[in-house]
Amino acid sequence: FEREKGRYVNMPGIYVNYALAALDVPAEGSPLIVDAGSGKGKSTLHFAIEILKKNPNAEIVGVEFEAGMVEEANRALLLAKKRGLLAKNAKVSFVTADFNSPEMEPIFQSAFAVIYAEAGTSDVKTFAQTLEVNLHPGARVIAVGKNTIEERKLPLKETGSFEAQEAEGFSPVTVYTKRSEMRTQVFEGLKTKTAEKSLSSVISETGEE
Repeated sequence: FEREKGRYVNMPGIYVNYALAALDVPAEGSPLIVDAGSGKGKSTLHFAIEILKKNPNAEIVGVEFEAGMVEEANRALLLAKKRGLLAKNAKVSFVTADFNSPEMEPIFQSAFAVIYAEAGTSDVKTFAQTLEVNLHPGARVIAVGKNTIEERKLPLKETGSFEAQEAEGFSPVTVYTKRSEMRTQVFEGLKTKTAEKSLSSVISETGEE
């Protein structure tokens, strides 16, 4: 459904898996992954469970403009930790913010990658500029979904600062890499394991559909 800042849609589970494969989070360090448009937190928690299996020191931040959805996401996060889906000290959080607000700048500047569901914002030009200015060279944007409305597509390639790559056979995911002098990583091997424990019970208890 349409919101003030963009469209809310549930990301299909298979798209979540594609996005996880595209992320290719390193097993070392403390990479920050930002889910821009986290809604009620279902996909963000799925991302977090899988990412933290590979790197327990990673940090996942879900960003959502609708305060009511952030409240639901935080309830789901607490329940996920209570049920052992996430460690109690897992660095997973949800914040209420506009993508283009000054408070988001340090978050994007520190990001290893940003996950974004197409149509998540109605102001795609400003969001593209925000990412262009703040992401460091080598950082990636994982755009999920095929937006058929041209004016709703995230125009990162048009900025001239990003290289775009779409994996053949996995068209719902496009990877944009911030240009740098270093050679960019090749997008390959879309294989990932789904969460060993289902989130269905968590979501049902929080009232998420």
